[in-house]
Amino acid sequence: MLIIGSGVLAGVLYLNSAAFSNKWRGFVRQELASHGLHLDFDRLSLNPFGGVVARNVQVFNDEDQKHLLAAVDKITLSFDSGKIMRGKFQVESLELQNANLALPVDPEHPELTVVAVRDLNARAYLTDGHLEVRRADGELAGIRVSITGDMEVAPASKEPSEKKSAQEAASRRLEFVRENRRQIQSGLDWLARFKSARPPQLTVSFTGDSRRMQDLHANLSFAAQGLEYSGYTCDEFRIEAEYRAGYVDVKQFNVRDRLGVLTASAAWINGADEARFHLTSTADLPSLASAFFKSDGLKEVVFYDEPPQVSIDGTWYVRGPKAVGPRPMRMLGHLQCGKFHSRGELFDGMSCQFGIDPEGFYVREGLLRHKTGTLAMQVLNHPEQGFKYRAVLKMDPNVFLPFVQQQSTRTLIQKLQMGETSSIFLRCEGSGPAPNLGLCENRGHGEARSIRFNGIEFDSMETDLEFHGKQLKFTNAHLERPDGPAVAQQVFVDTAENYVTLTGAHAECEPTAIVRCFAPTTAEFIARYRLPSSTITDVNGSIGWKSPQRTDCSITFATTEGTGTYHLWGKDYLISRPQGVLALKGAKLGLKITGSAFEYPLDVQGTVGLGDEVGNYDIVVKAGKFPYNIFDHSLPFMGVVANVGAKNDLVKFDVNATVLKGKASMEGTVDIHREPATYQGELRINAVDFTEFAKVYSPGNETEGDVTGHLKFTGVMEDWRQLKGGGVGIIVNANLYAVPILGPLTPLLGAFLPTPIKGYNVAKEANCTFQVADGFIVTQDFEALTTAFRLVLSGKVDFLNDRINFDAQARMRGLPGLVLRPFSELLQYEAAGSVGDPKWTPRLLNLVGTEGDKMREAPDQKTLQEASDIAGRAGKPSVAPIEPTRKPRTNPLFRPGGR
Repeated sequence: MLIIGSGVLAGVLYLNSAAFSNKWRGFVRQELASHGLHLDFDRLSLNPFGGVVARNVQVFNDEDQKHLLAAVDKITLSFDSGKIMRGKFQVESLELQNANLALPVDPEHPELTVVAVRDLNARAYLTDGHLEVRRADGELAGIRVSITGDMEVAPASKEPSEKKSAQEAASRRLEFVRENRRQIQSGLDWLARFKSARPPQLTVSFTGDSRRMQDLHANLSFAAQGLEYSGYTCDEFRIEAEYRAGYVDVKQFNVRDRLGVLTASAAWINGADEARFHLTSTADLPSLASAFFKSDGLKEVVFYDEPPQVSIDGTWYVRGPKAVGPRPMRMLGHLQCGKFHSRGELFDGMSCQFGIDPEGFYVREGLLRHKTGTLAMQVLNHPEQGFKYRAVLKMDPNVFLPFVQQQSTRTLIQKLQMGETSSIFLRCEGSGPAPNLGLCENRGHGEARSIRFNGIEFDSMETDLEFHGKQLKFTNAHLERPDGPAVAQQVFVDTAENYVTLTGAHAECEPTAIVRCFAPTTAEFIARYRLPSSTITDVNGSIGWKSPQRTDCSITFATTEGTGTYHLWGKDYLISRPQGVLALKGAKLGLKITGSAFEYPLDVQGTVGLGDEVGNYDIVVKAGKFPYNIFDHSLPFMGVVANVGAKNDLVKFDVNATVLKGKASMEGTVDIHREPATYQGELRINAVDFTEFAKVYSPGNETEGDVTGHLKFTGVMEDWRQLKGGGVGIIVNANLYAVPILGPLTPLLGAFLPTPIKGYNVAKEANCTFQVADGFIVTQDFEALTTAFRLVLSGKVDFLNDRINFDAQARMRGLPGLVLRPFSELLQYEAAGSVGDPKWTPRLLNLVGTEGDKMREAPDQKTLQEASDIAGRAGKPSVAPIEPTRKPRTNPLFRPGGR
């Protein structure tokens, strides 16, 4: 027994030794080659359970062993036991158990991409020149694969002619393997994006001849459930296909998801340029397109109620010149869907018929539905006929804003606002070299009701239109506003150059309406005049809304009734029956306006800066009458001629007028850069009638004469208290005792003058210098002369509160002055009260005014000196001013210490 055991052990060791492997390696290779299988392996060993195990096996395309078809870690070879008994060794079957199989995509470059099959269990039989695969199961990239088949294999070639034929067959086989494995790898890469709880199942059966792989016949069945990709779930995915001698017939391609089913079939001849297909779908197309084709074009679309219904018949060009274009297909189809949501807009539905081929496409009976209306369209794109379309829009164009990329088009659409009662009808057609509206010549007709364009309300609008690129032209435009109609022969808009040209624009409504539609900045300026809605306006020319260089426009307006407004010096003035011409040229607005103001003629001419020049102007105003408030009283300036100009926030003015039957002029500057605005200037009056002056500032005083003088001043707008300056006043041809303030002094003087002198007490002339500050007019040197005496005054007027405080003294001239010197205090007086109602009392009586007559504190000497400095030459009084310090009141007949 020991000898037998030792022999068995020695035999086992030998069968698994390198000596056994080397001796039988050549025999096994030669035996398999006789069946048309070209293998190589590292070593052989005896399987205790039967057969011989070849390890690290390589399968080659031909006997030259240059092109590797497959590599497997181990194969068990079984021999025909009957023939072994007769002394002949013949491989009967090949078996793989839990093997790993590697299939290079390109056999000429096996180091590159490899298709790997893991956990492969298979059994194949070699019988009468056939390799019969009865069972082959494994895992391919997560897919459970099951293969059965029968392949006729060619025996080893012996004759030269046979070898040549075998080489040709091997070359064809190599190409077939390379091409199909590439497609398999592409399919595996495509499937790799999906995740599923259970592995998909692939079943393949085949028959064929290894020498004529192109004649292979195979059936393929693929089934998967619960495929997931980026939030999309395909509940079921199934493919049934047949390959017969190069003819591929996809009998069934089914996809089922939460919304419905996509069903397709296709047929293709291997090597042909085209494949025919048919497709119908009620599935979730946006998600399906993203998952299956990585196309996000429809991902932003969400369907409601029911899925889109699609039906397509056509041909897909898989190779050849037509396959490389943007549309490698020829197909006819129909699309219909219910409610869907995209980019923030909810649409009620869409339907169309369409056709696509490599040369172009068409859309027929296209209809898009929205709660605001519909869009119907017909589209054709062909290389010879170009791009053509027809469209009828009956919905709010703002719906398309999220889908419009060109900013100029978006801006134009945004100008159109529609409400619940609005309606629109736009019929448009165009043609061009490509499916791009910007390259097309487009024309049409539009109508709208109850809309707003750039904020302007229209009851109706009707126009013909043409557009090309960034240029639009509206012709024969008829517009109806609530306040009247408007028409235009042509409106040309260039959104590239940012200007609009109006020809024959005529409006009998709010005059800025048409201009505001296209040039709101210019319209805002014109709107300052607040012209009445009955104004008739004509506009011709170009207006640039970004660059003033494009502006060259004339606006003519006229009205037979109603009023407009002219803004001057911070105030608005009404103009009756205004008419005129506004000429816009570059950054300048020329204006010529006539009408009537305060029932007198008004004429305004000049230029006003726009854009970068805004705030600069040069205006001449001629007004028959122009009331202006001075010291809380309105003075009627007549025959006013005002030259006003502004540049860099500095306003210069030069005004001449007639006021109170005299002449008045004023010139100076206003600095509007400051807040509040400040001013400086000089006012001159000549021969202003005192009678008229009294009617305004001291009604009830009967006086005569006129006054001449000037005032140099500075100040702050709308703040009379900030007025500061000084000047000179001269009164001539007057009864000074009848003028305001001095009038009530007359009877007091008459009581003390001797009877022979009374007839000579009328003063005809007077003069003084004065300062203005803090709301006061202050004088220290008012002097009036008669043949008998002179009257000197000093004091102040609070013109803000209409209060006065004056001291007056009558000084006798000649001999009467010497006689009456001891009684001089009897001719000194003081006044309080108001300009219209002064109260004069002798200083001798030492009377004090009432509480209501008391004044606020007057400007100090420093402030008065500043006012004098503004005036330049303050002027020297001809007599010494009255001492402002009041002396104790005493009776000259009973002086202290007298007898």
